[in-house]
Amino acid sequence: MSWNKMDTYKGATTQKNAIDEPSSPETLELFRKAQDNNWLLGIPAVNQRAGKADDAENVSCGEQMPSAEDYAPSCAYKTIPKSYPRAKITVGGNLTALSAGYLFTSGPRDWQMIMTSTGDPVYVRQDRVASILTPTQNGDLLSWPLTQASQDYEVLGPDYALRHRFHAPHGIKFNWREFLQTEKGTGLLFEMDIQLLRMEDLVPPFAREKIKGAIGVIIHEISVEGEVVMEWRSWDHLLFSFWEAPLFIKYENLWDLLHQNSLDEDDDGNILLSMRRTSQIAKIDRDTGEVLWRLGGRGGNFKIVNDKREHFDSQHDVRSLGNNRISIFDNGIDTGNGTARGLEYDLYFDSDGRPTEARLVNEYDTGIYAFAMGSYRQMPNGNRVYCLGHDKNYENFNPFYIETDPQGRELIRMDWMVKKKSFIGTYRTGKGPWVAIPKWRPTALLDDNNPTKTLRLHFLWNGATEVKKWRIMMGNSDGEELTEVFAEVEKKQFEHWIDVPQTKKCQYFQAAALDAKGKEMSRSPTVHTKPCS
Repeated sequence: MSWNKMDTYKGATTQKNAIDEPSSPETLELFRKAQDNNWLLGIPAVNQRAGKADDAENVSCGEQMPSAEDYAPSCAYKTIPKSYPRAKITVGGNLTALSAGYLFTSGPRDWQMIMTSTGDPVYVRQDRVASILTPTQNGDLLSWPLTQASQDYEVLGPDYALRHRFHAPHGIKFNWREFLQTEKGTGLLFEMDIQLLRMEDLVPPFAREKIKGAIGVIIHEISVEGEVVMEWRSWDHLLFSFWEAPLFIKYENLWDLLHQNSLDEDDDGNILLSMRRTSQIAKIDRDTGEVLWRLGGRGGNFKIVNDKREHFDSQHDVRSLGNNRISIFDNGIDTGNGTARGLEYDLYFDSDGRPTEARLVNEYDTGIYAFAMGSYRQMPNGNRVYCLGHDKNYENFNPFYIETDPQGRELIRMDWMVKKKSFIGTYRTGKGPWVAIPKWRPTALLDDNNPTKTLRLHFLWNGATEVKKWRIMMGNSDGEELTEVFAEVEKKQFEHWIDVPQTKKCQYFQAAALDAKGKEMSRSPTVHTKPCS
C-alpha cells in the first residue's frame, strides 16, 4: 500500500524474476494491444458504428405507453439525431410495479444516455466514444468512457457541468471497467498492471506455453486535488493467483491473470474487488492492503451453501448490500446449465472473525447465456434490475435491461435494435434517482415532416427531470420574452409537440418549462414561421 502523492514514488525495486531489458518496439506494441477492450475478453473486434440508424423494420412510433411490444424512442421525435439507437420494449407485467428511478446504461453507439423505465430518453449526448453515467450519493453524476484510450474520468453536477476531473496517475491509463466516487468524494478505480516475467520460474508446467508475462491489477484512490491517497497492487497481495487462476492466454502470450471488473466499498469502508478469471471476490483492508478474505474460486475462505450450482463463475458487478450481504451478477459460464444469474449471499464468520460460510439467500436464473459483461442490482422496493451483457457466439442479442418484481416475475425487458455483430453488448445498466436542471435552455423547432404535413412545434429540455408542464408562448415580434399564452401541455415524455396554425402571418413561438409549483424554470429561444423570414 502507498499514500504518496502523485509522481513521488521513488526508488522502486525490480522484481526478482522480471526481465531486465529496455522496452523494445515489439514490447511497446504488446502493451498497446493489451489496452484493447475486446482483446482480453476473447471476443472478435466489431465495428460499433456498423449498425444503421434504425435496423428494425416496420417499427411502431410508440407515442403511448408501451404495449406488449413497442419501440423507443418515438420515431415522431424530431430533436434526436437518427443515429441515436432505438430499443425494443417488451412488457411482461404491471408497469406500475416498476421501481422508481432512471436507467443509466450504454448503447451501441457513441452516446451518453439516461432513460426512463420504459425506454424514453431523459438525457442524450453524443460523445467521442460510448460512455457510462452513474449517479452518486452526493447528487453528482460520474462519467467515464468505455475505452482504454482515456486518462480522465469526470464528475458532473446536477446541471451537467464539469465539477471535477480525475486524471490517471504516473502516466498510465485507467481500466474502463469501474469508476466509483467514495463517501469522501475521492475516486476509486483501477488499472491493468502488465509485468513481463520468466514464467517458467514461477509455474514450470506453463513453460511450454512461452508466456511473455501476466496482467495484474492496481487499485487507486485519488483525491479531487489529484493526489494518490491509496495504491494497492495485486502483485504484492495476490501472488497465489499464479497457481489458482486458469490458464487464459491471449494472442501475444500474455496471461490475463485476474481480469478485474468491479470495485465497491463495504459498509466498514474496506474494498470489494471482483476478479473474473479466478471467479473470486476479495475484500481488501483499506488501511493495510491485507486481503481479509476471498469468496469463490480456488482457495476461497468460505464454504458456499444453499446454492445448487455450488459456485459462481466469471462474475461481474459485485456490490455490498451491508450487514455482510453481497450481490453478484453470475455469468455462470461453467456452472449448471451455464445461464446467468443474479445472486445474493450472506457471509458468516466465527467468533474470531474468520470466514466460515457463504449462504445463498436470493437467486434469479435469467435463463440467458451471458458470456461477458452484465450487472445485477437490488432496488429499494425489492425489485431486481439485470443487464445481460453479450452472448459469446452472438447467437442471441442479450437484453440490456430486465426488471423483475420481488417474486422474480418479469415486468419489462429492453433490447437494442441493431444488427448482430455490430455491437458487443451493454457493459452495465444501473437504476437510481437523479435530479437535474441543465445549464442550457430548452429546445424548440417547427417541423412539418409528418404524414399529414401538419406544421408542429416540437419542444423539450434535454436532461431536465423537474419539468411538470410546458407553457407555449406566441407573439408577432421576435422578443426575448413572448407574453401571449398559446397552449399548456402536461409533461409526459422526452419530447412534446403541438399543431400550430399555418397562415401567411408571421408568428413567433417559445416553449417555457414549468416546475411542480407552476414557476417558470427556463425558456427556449424563439422560433418563427416562414412568413417571418
